Amino acid sequence: CSRATPPCRRVLTRLLGAGPPEIAVARYADPAREPVPSGPETEADAAHTVVHEDTLDTDRLRIADVIVRYGPRDDPRLGPPAAWAADVLARHPHCALAAYVTGAGRLTARTRAGDVVHLTGAPDPLGRPDLTDPAAYASALHAWLSGGKSLDEATAAGIVVVTGASRRRVTVERAAAAHPE
Repeated sequence: CSRATPPCRRVLTRLLGAGPPEIAVARYADPAREPVPSGPETEADAAHTVVHEDTLDTDRLRIADVIVRYGPRDDPRLGPPAAWAADVLARHPHCALAAYVTGAGRLTARTRAGDVVHLTGAPDPLGRPDLTDPAAYASALHAWLSGGKSLDEATAAGIVVVTGASRRRVTVERAAAAHPE
C-alpha cells in the first residue's frame, strides 16, 4: 500500500460469543505495525485484505478479499451501488465482497454468491449517528460469511461490530429485487 492512494488494509477478525452475530474487527494499513495479540480486539480467527477501488497500486485489487468504494448512491458514472458491486466482482474473481459506502454508517454490499445487502449502523444510545467507517461493517460481514455463518442469521439478528472499545449494532437487510439503490 502506498500513502499516495486510498489505503489497502490488512484486517484481522474474530467471531465473538455465542449470541447474536458479533465480530471484532482490527484494521491495519501497515502489517508491520500490527500489535502482538493480547485481547479479543487483537486476537484473530482470520485475516483478509480490503482495497479501495481507486488504489494506484492496482495489483492489490487482484488479491483483495473485499473491494470498497465511497460515494453518493446516485453517482451517474457508476450506476446503482448493487450494479457497481456486480461489475467489481465480475472484474475481480478473487474478491468475495464488494462494498459501496454511500454515507455515514451506510453501505450496500454484494457477495460472490450474488446476495445484495444494505448495512446500516445504529445511532448510539444518545441518538448520535455512528461514525465508524462503514468499511469495517463490510469486513465484519465478510468475516461472518467466510467463517461459515449464514447470511440469514445476520439479516435476522443484525450484527455487532466491535472496533477497539466501540460496539456498534448494524442492521443487515437483503435488498428487494425492485429495491431502489
